[in-house]
Order: sequence, then structure tokens, then C-alpha cells
Amino acid sequence: MNVARPGRPLGPVSGGLQPPVEEWVQAFRTTVVERLLGGDDPLTLEQVSVWLTARAPHTVQQKAGAAGADRLQSVHSGRGATSVQRMVSGRLVPTRDVVLDLLQLLQDRGCRPDAEALEELWQLHRPALRSRRPDVAEAYDIIDERDAAQTEAAGLRRQVDVLEAEQRRALLDLTRTGLQLLGTHRALAASQKELHDAIDSVASARAKEQQARLHLEAAVDRLDRLKDAYEQMREQAATVQQEAVADRAQWQKRQAALLERLSEAGKALAQAVQNAQDARQELADERRAGEAARRTAQQGQQADLRQADAMTTSQEAASGKDRRQEETAAAHRSLHDAELRHAQAMNVIARLETELRQARTRLQHAQQRLIRADAPLVSMMLGPAGTPGLTPELDEWAPTVVQGWPRNEPAFRGGPLNDQTRHGYLRALRDARVEVLQELKKARRDLKAPLLVRGTAKTLTWLLQHTGDGRWQTITENLTLLHDPQKPFVPTSIPGQMSPALATHPPSAELTEDAVNTYRTCCAQVRSDIRTLAGICAGRPLLPKDT
Repeated sequence: MNVARPGRPLGPVSGGLQPPVEEWVQAFRTTVVERLLGGDDPLTLEQVSVWLTARAPHTVQQKAGAAGADRLQSVHSGRGATSVQRMVSGRLVPTRDVVLDLLQLLQDRGCRPDAEALEELWQLHRPALRSRRPDVAEAYDIIDERDAAQTEAAGLRRQVDVLEAEQRRALLDLTRTGLQLLGTHRALAASQKELHDAIDSVASARAKEQQARLHLEAAVDRLDRLKDAYEQMREQAATVQQEAVADRAQWQKRQAALLERLSEAGKALAQAVQNAQDARQELADERRAGEAARRTAQQGQQADLRQADAMTTSQEAASGKDRRQEETAAAHRSLHDAELRHAQAMNVIARLETELRQARTRLQHAQQRLIRADAPLVSMMLGPAGTPGLTPELDEWAPTVVQGWPRNEPAFRGGPLNDQTRHGYLRALRDARVEVLQELKKARRDLKAPLLVRGTAKTLTWLLQHTGDGRWQTITENLTLLHDPQKPFVPTSIPGQMSPALATHPPSAELTEDAVNTYRTCCAQVRSDIRTLAGICAGRPLLPKDT
């Protein structure tokens, strides 16, 4: 086929194609090729290949895995004239970027296919590509999975940001509620102080009322006594009046008979006058007593008025007490409402913290899925000349189980405990143990453990949980066996002994050079295993032979 002459008919589709490839070629020719080579301004296949070549990437970043990058560049090839002819005949299935460039060319020329034709074209492209070029199709599947995982991770990050913002708002609401609660507590304290003052005022009013009641009772008793004296004086005055009336009647009856006895009658009359004067004097005394009783009654009425004033003061104090009790009840209700709002705010914060932890967990899972999705692509892109990845040798590698420790040493035969040779052996055991712990600390720093992860037990637990590698359990068991190597070779304390010379038991085993060498060999093996496993988990593996 002459690719340089426009308007020439397309050649036939190659025979013997697989069904997915044949369906793709028919859709590709109908949707893309015929639109490019036909119309008012047709193109030639050579012009199409020149346009595709111009849009192809020319530079490749040579980083770690350069061979893999070159191989990916080969995936984006297939833009020459021969490749275009093979696309049209069905002998070559183009990559996704080539198809996108051809669709962009159609759009630039104003003849882009409709959505249904594009959807059918893309549905047929992947099966045809997998049938003809399965490695490229697998690479596209991995890239799509990675893009989906990145999109999901970005969505989860946005959710985490929203939840953190809600948590900050909830904390702000909690702070405001705490301030309101503090103000309510202060108002309650002021109300309680006013209530105590009111109680003191009521107690003082009651004391004054009691004193007024005592004065009133004393005045009533005095008034009762005056009333009794007044009644007695009235009775005496009545008796005197009755006697005077009787004497006058008797005198009138006897006036005629006593005319003869004038002198005696005069005396009797003088006596009667004297008696009348006495009666008048007694009546005047009675009147003075009545005036005194009336003044006493007035004093009683004044006492009654003072008692009424005291009762009015007591009622006002009682009403003030009731009002303050109502204010105190209102303050209690406000305090209760504030506590309810505080509890609700705490519940909201707890719920937001739970959602935040769940979102972080989902984000971690998404990151793990992203790593798992990238791992096959990276391993496929890395060639023999690239940086070596995790080899089957590392996948099958396992730390060595410590053997030969603790040793069955002979019993202690006695002898001095302070000689230089024995001290050198104990120092060698301690130094070997310290070197293992230093290697574990280095692994902790390389794997970026949190600052709070300190100590051997916490570090091993974090490494096992963070990496998910069960080989750290073997490291833990080995370190447990190598713990406290000096114990059987040093004296042990005796409880209850105060004297330093009698406060210890002798060692239980004899410390020999073979025991020290065996322990140092075991520690060296554990250090090598820790270094190797930390390198595997950090993504920069170190084989046992490199240690």
C-alpha cells in the first residue's frame, strides 16, 4: 500500500486474526481511520505517522530502574509509518496513548466520533491488546488500579481533613461550654452567698421577733393584772354607791322621826357627809386607777403594733428567702443544662475521634493497597540492569534460631570471684548483649519508629505489628534466650541478710572461655539477622552474605 497518496482505498484486514483483534480492527477502521483518510481534506497514513511521531515523548528520566523506564518507553512506541500500516491491517494493536493521540487528531480536524462509538472502541481495545500484547495490557491494568487507589486515598485524606476540622470546631464548642459552665458556677456561688446572707437575716429577724414576743407577753401579763385591779375597784365603787343609796333612803324614812333628835341627826348627817366624801375620794382613786389601766392598754396596743411590724419584717424576709431560693433553683437548672451540653459535646468529640480513627485506618489500608498495586508494576519495570528488587531468596530467608545457649556448664568449683580473668569474661558477655541492643535501636531508627517506642519489648512489639513480618517473632524468641547472660555466673543475693559478706549465694555454674565464645557467636548471628530483616522491611534489603 502506498501510504503517501491520499484518497487511496484501505487495504484488506489481515487474515487469521483472533476474534478480539478482528473486532477491534473493524471498529478502529470505522471510527478512526476512515474519518482521517476520508472527508474533504483527507490525510495519508504517512502524514498520520508523522503527526504521531511528533507527539511521542523524546526524553526519558534515567533514574533508578532505567531499563524498566526504557521498556515503558517501548510501550509508547508504534508511531512510524510501518506501525500505522500494521494498525490498519490488524497486525498491530496500538497502545492507549497512540489511540488517544489519534482521537486528539480527529478532534483537531473537527470530526471526533460520538460517545457511543468511543465507548465501543475502548471496550474492544483492552481485550485486543491483552490478546496481542498481554504484558502491555497488564501494565495498563496495574496503572488503572494504582490511579483508583490514589483517588481513593485522596478522598480519604479529604475526609480526614473534614473530620479534623469538625474535631477542632467541637473542641472550640467544648471550650465555650466550659466557659459558660464556669460562669454558671460563679453565678451559683454568688446565689449561694446571697442565700446564706438571707438565712442570716431571717435568723436575726426571728431573734428580734422572739424578743418582741417576750416583751408582748410581759405587757399582756401586766395588762391582765391591771384589768383585775380595775374590776375589783369597780366592784368596791358599786358597793359604796349601793350603801349610799340605802343610807339616804333610810335617812329620808327616818327624817320625820329624827326631827326630835336633831342633834343626833345632825351628827348622823355629818357622819353621812363624811362617808360621802370618803366615797368621792374612793371614786377619784378609782378614776385614777382607770386612767392608769387605760395607759397600760395603750402600751399593750403599741406592743401589738411592734409585734405586727416584726411579723411584717419576718414575712418580707421569708419572701426574700423564697425569691433567692427561686434564683438558686434557676441557677441549678442552668448548671444542669450546661452539664448536659458539656456531655453532648463530649459525645460529639468521642464520635468524631472514632470516625477519625476509622478514616485513618481506611487511609492506611488504601496506602497498603496502593503499595501492593505499585509493587507488580515496579517489579515488571525493573530489568536485569536496574536496581534489584526483593528476590525469592529474600522472600524465603528466615532468621536463624539460636542453638547452643544456654549451655550446660559444670557447677561452680569455688575459687576467687574478683580475679581479672573472670571480670574480663563477664565484661565480654555484657558487651555482646549491648551490641545486640544497639543493632535493635538502629533498626528502630531506620524503620522510623515513634519516639514513645522505647525499650526492647516495646520495640520488638512495634516492629512485629508495624511491618506485619512474622520473622520478628523469631528475633524476639532469640533475644529472650540471650537475656541476662551473667545470671548463672555471678553470686545471688540472700533475702534478709544485712551483712554484705553473708548476703549472697555463690554462682551456680563455672564461667569458661567456651561459654563466652558461644554467647558471642549467638549474639553476632542475632545482630546479623536483625540487620538483614530491618533492611528487607526498609526496602533496601541486605543479604546475609553482605553482613
